[in-house]
Amino acid sequence: MKLPVWINSILFFLLVCTSPALSAPDEYLGSGTCQQCHAKEYREWKQSHHQHAMQEASLENILGDFSQSQRVIAGKAIKFHVNQGTYAISIDDQRYTLLFTFGFFPLQQYLVKMKGGALHALPLAWDSRPKEQGGQRWFMLPSGNTARASDPLHWTQITSNANTMCIECHTTGYKKNYSTQQSSYTSSWSELSVGCEACHGSAKRHMKEAKSQQWSIHKGFINSLSSSWQPQEWKFQKNSSIATRKNSKLEHREIETCATCHSRRLPLDKRFTHGQHFLDAFAPTLVTPPFYEESGRVREETFVYGSYLQSKMYLAGVTCSDCHNPHTLQLRAKGNSLCAQCHNTEVFDTPSHYQEEGKTCVECHMPLNTFMGIDDRRDHSFRFPQALRHNQPQNDLMNLALDIRNETTPPILRGSYLVRALPFLKESAETLVEQAAHSSHDLIRYAAAQVLSYLEQPERTRLGLLLIQDKLRAVRVLAARELAGTEIPEAKQDLVLSRIEEYRASLLALAELPSSQVSLGILETKLNNTNHAIEHYKRALELNKHTVAAYINWADILRIQKKEREAKRVLLEGLKYEVDDPDLNLSLGLLLGRQQLYKEAAKYLETTLERRPQDLRAKQALAFCKQQAH
Repeated sequence: MKLPVWINSILFFLLVCTSPALSAPDEYLGSGTCQQCHAKEYREWKQSHHQHAMQEASLENILGDFSQSQRVIAGKAIKFHVNQGTYAISIDDQRYTLLFTFGFFPLQQYLVKMKGGALHALPLAWDSRPKEQGGQRWFMLPSGNTARASDPLHWTQITSNANTMCIECHTTGYKKNYSTQQSSYTSSWSELSVGCEACHGSAKRHMKEAKSQQWSIHKGFINSLSSSWQPQEWKFQKNSSIATRKNSKLEHREIETCATCHSRRLPLDKRFTHGQHFLDAFAPTLVTPPFYEESGRVREETFVYGSYLQSKMYLAGVTCSDCHNPHTLQLRAKGNSLCAQCHNTEVFDTPSHYQEEGKTCVECHMPLNTFMGIDDRRDHSFRFPQALRHNQPQNDLMNLALDIRNETTPPILRGSYLVRALPFLKESAETLVEQAAHSSHDLIRYAAAQVLSYLEQPERTRLGLLLIQDKLRAVRVLAARELAGTEIPEAKQDLVLSRIEEYRASLLALAELPSSQVSLGILETKLNNTNHAIEHYKRALELNKHTVAAYINWADILRIQKKEREAKRVLLEGLKYEVDDPDLNLSLGLLLGRQQLYKEAAKYLETTLERRPQDLRAKQALAFCKQQAH
């Protein structure tokens, strides 16, 4: 039985947060503990965005102006309330008490309590930029401009749920604690803000060793960052205009520490553990549309990691702290002086290089993207300007994918080229995936696991069995996804079953997301557990009635079971919420066509083509239905 696979994108669009249930895990001691011995670092951190990442909603922490009791913002009547130190905002005639501030600059959001222990970010935010830059005002985020409360992008929906989406990156020692049975959260954290232990890990053992003065190799920390910034490692060699690192080995620990939050990724477990390899804890987005332009430039909010790993600076061994002070988060120098740490000014900081007086390096090599209306962020791939402006023709993309062993190209790009080009490389697909599956680069093997579905049997199973034995969970679970439901040699069946369970557990880590329930439904369908699959699709629709994939996959199971009347009912139910969706209309049109209800089928197929004019399947089906109707 083969069903179409419809996987919803999990969209991490907004910055959001946790529930007010507080309990400090024993292993975290708090940033105040570090102050006595690390006074300078503590002072620097106290002024940083990390320290302001999330705070109690109090007079001291709220930046927004509550002096006017009512304003009209983006066409909405907004009321502001202050009562004995408690702040509240009324939107759409509903009053919400502010519990936490979220972020600091260039905007500050506010978290409010919803049902089931959930916190959501209000769609109204404060522009904290100076007035001369257009700031010091309230403004509405896109999540507040969505009219329907049931719309997946409305601020009350899961895309703005703080517990799931972002609070782990605005606190220390976060535990989501979502109950599937109760559809509720009892989230907790050890410290509001991104404290010292959020990056360094628990200081409990470190403090014990400090008292005894008997130090272990990393002074009691699992996550040692002691070798992060070493400017003495960088030297200008004779006749070279760019400094090189004396120790050329790439330092992954620091970059992966930052990437736990500064990346677009899905968690693979319910909680991150310090010291884990990044790909053991997360499945990152590769450099692929729609999150990136075809050129590799950032398009959506991807939080730096995927951009930076494309750069020559990454290959040269440059890490985040070479440019950023990790405690203040500020740049180590201003303007072109920052780049002059490693780039000879006589060569690069001249009019002949940038061809325009007064230009800065970042204007050409780090173009800006604006997110959340006012938040300007620079692309970190450090490409040549012309490379960032032009898209790649398909032939160029295929040639780049074929060059998968080229060590001068960053691994994330080679893996991304493979994922993007493989559908067009049928003759070379097996060879390329074979090379990728045996790569020493983690992200290339990760990419190989993502494209197994393009291979025919028995190659898919053969390479899948290799990849499910990978050292990294992100690779294993994607390979297991592709092996589910396939014929496996008896000697490997127990291994495959254990990896399928690992994949299932990774989906359950985000059980509150409709898209995870859809993926669980697809998995159970592959395993011929159709009743379980239907339960997951029903659960997805309980979470959000607009989950198109759940209607389509559920209806397809019913169709295969010869329950066509029930399948029609499910698809019509979906069209109540997404009347113009091309996939729902196509599925219903095809179903009715199979029942020889040609005129009725044509109506839905025509709607599909109105929304998606180039849909070949809809064109062929519509032509057939019209022919049969006459």
